[in-house]
Amino acid sequence: MINDKVDLEIRRYKLTVEMEGLTPIEINSLAQLVSEKMKEIEKDSNVVDSYKLALLTALELAGEVTRLKTQLENQRLLEDRKLDEMIVALQNGLEPR
Repeated sequence: MINDKVDLEIRRYKLTVEMEGLTPIEINSLAQLVSEKMKEIEKDSNVVDSYKLALLTALELAGEVTRLKTQLENQRLLEDRKLDEMIVALQNGLEPR
């Protein structure tokens, strides 16, 4: 996949980014998410320093990613366990009596 460079503006900061595996529409959507999260954190914390706000936003988003990864891993483990139980049940059902 060819990576397009995308011009963005988040909180009056203009930048050009290129993200592997993402389309320009997806990159713009992520920028919108970051912008909205920054506004939310600014409102809740009264932090006005852009640098601190960016760090708090990065930490918040990293926390969300970590929680989602944990949920996904737990779901995979549960599915693996259920699959193992089904295999054992099938093997027991196929054994001659």
